Amino acid sequence: MRANTQARPRCAFCGDFMPFWPPGAPATTCTSCRRPLILFPASLRHARYRILSVVDVAKVILLPVVGGAVVAFGLARMTPLAFANVVSIALLVWGTIDVWDGTSGLESGIDRVRRKIRSDRTAKRISIAKTLFGGASIALGAVGLLMMS
Repeated sequence: MRANTQARPRCAFCGDFMPFWPPGAPATTCTSCRRPLILFPASLRHARYRILSVVDVAKVILLPVVGGAVVAFGLARMTPLAFANVVSIALLVWGTIDVWDGTSGLESGIDRVRRKIRSDRTAKRISIAKTLFGGASIALGAVGLLMMS
């Protein structure tokens, strides 16, 4: 008989081992830090997957969108109204990500800034700040969209 050699899944956010990944599920949450995780194909030929943090993926996707809008506006290829709409939507999305990340940090007591993982009082303080600034970003983005309509 052959022993089960499959590696246990590891959270991409906090680095803790997870007890299991639900069979057939493309997404789940970490049991330690409560952050959302997704499976991403690591190879096209083999059934190998990487576990990615949804919070990190959303921030990485949003950066080129905002950067492209800034360049287009700077080169006069975008109207000020369209640029304001892109910035307002970006503020809404970033605010939602920060509120989600902050509330997960408050619930679990784990926070990560850059590559440093904290699980002490500082993590709670940073999570409170993320939640508050995320809420302010959502409010500012909503006001921006309401002013454009």
